[in-house]
Amino acid sequence: MALVLRCVPLVSLASLALLAAHLGAQDAAPTAPAASAEKSVPVFENGEAQIVPGFHDRKSWIRHDLFVETEFDSDGDGRKDRVHVAVTRPQQTDTEGLKVAVVYETSPYFAGTAPMSLEYFWSPKQELGAPPPMRKETPSIPHQSLRPVLADTEVGT
Repeated sequence: MALVLRCVPLVSLASLALLAAHLGAQDAAPTAPAASAEKSVPVFENGEAQIVPGFHDRKSWIRHDLFVETEFDSDGDGRKDRVHVAVTRPQQTDTEGLKVAVVYETSPYFAGTAPMSLEYFWSPKQELGAPPPMRKETPSIPHQSLRPVLADTEVGT
């Protein structure tokens, strides 16, 4: 696969959809599928997308771990922030030249959260205007040097 993305170039968030749409592009022509194999194509019935059997094997999906430059500097260090982007796409985007739609989902929780123990939460029985009772401070969330991969159930077909 001759993708420049392995070097993880920085792009603006506005270009993310375009970047993801072109992840399957190669310098050379796509590898032809086996003669007996049927091409995987999107299937629509009554205006609804259907499950494509060719995408069923999740082990064949291609995953990219990217960092994208944003258009803002939230920590005030004079440099634009970078955010982690996990891209998952079917192998047919490489082997058959298939073009697929981009579904972009964002969440601060993909990188982990603090413990779910009730001692860290504010009480929902707080009287308006009354000072809240003390609560235990949430421990720091440990740094993860390896970025989390979204569960296959989150990117399922």
